[in-house]
Amino acid sequence: MSSRDYWERNIKGFSGFYDTGSEETLRGSWLFRAFYRTFLLPVEKAYMRKRYAMVRSFIDSNSEGGTAADIGCGSGIFSIIMAERQARVYALDFAKSAVELTRENIPANLTERITVDQLDILNDSIPRVDTAIAIGVLPYVADEATFIDHIAPNCDRILFNFLDADNLLNRLRKFMVQLDARGYCYHSKDKIAAQLGHHGFDIEKEEALATGWMITARRQPLKETGLYGK
Repeated sequence: MSSRDYWERNIKGFSGFYDTGSEETLRGSWLFRAFYRTFLLPVEKAYMRKRYAMVRSFIDSNSEGGTAADIGCGSGIFSIIMAERQARVYALDFAKSAVELTRENIPANLTERITVDQLDILNDSIPRVDTAIAIGVLPYVADEATFIDHIAPNCDRILFNFLDADNLLNRLRKFMVQLDARGYCYHSKDKIAAQLGHHGFDIEKEEALATGWMITARRQPLKETGLYGK
């Protein structure tokens, strides 16, 4: 099953990580799926809560207004939060089911602040915005260079996460695919830093997240404008 097919089928179930539980259909044998749901899913949910808190902190600690792109918007949870803070948001996802789910979830009072569109970040660049977030995208994208090339030229600040290729567990999962429930991709922090530097970005902050990192990168020279610019 391709990554696109997987998310077309599972985006609504996966969004359950942010509330009561995940109902996605995991890859692998029935025995592995049972083991995963019993022992690993609770751990993943704890990391998802941490990931949510990181993104929420990123949004809440910066000024309101301006424009933002939510790449891989999923259920639209972060697009809605940014729109509530008066940002003009582009909610983008390569899965049609995610686009439809996001449209369903947008409150009526925010529909004019959020534009929802289908976009594959490996094929197309984002619109020009002040800030871009891409949460849970790079763990499913093998080509980090194209990912960054289609984002960095069109924004001044980026928040995204990835799985570390040097992490021992990730090395194990890479060669023992039966331990990989979703078809993950792994990346080198050094390569990501170099690609960001190519576009004039410095890594402003890096936080450990599960077997990877949450990265905040900002275009240099620094601007005293906050999250969405002015």
